[in-house]
Amino acid sequence: MSAKTVFDSTYALLKSIGVVDTKKEFYADWCGTSESYFRCLKHSNRTPSANVMLVCSDKLKHYSKMLNKKADENSKELANNFEHLSNNLQNIVFMQSRKVWLEQMQKEEVVQ
Repeated sequence: MSAKTVFDSTYALLKSIGVVDTKKEFYADWCGTSESYFRCLKHSNRTPSANVMLVCSDKLKHYSKMLNKKADENSKELANNFEHLSNNLQNIVFMQSRKVWLEQMQKEEVVQ
């Protein structure tokens, strides 16, 4: 799953429950960045920084924990959705990090 897909799914979910109204609001409040940052990423075909993904992931995880404390099933379902999206973002960061160090190790093996 790509970061773009996870961010799009997160935005769609938050918009559907009335938490955000616009992408600008989502990027600022849930990702700690601006709409122009994401536009630049799109045009340069790059993924968001680990920091941006982890800010969003952490906020989703925080609200997932809060929603899980509620008794109603809708809150529990939303908590599960938040947790799933958070985990997806964390997995993307993990895979990107792993790719970096594996590439570094391969370069070192070629030099030796």
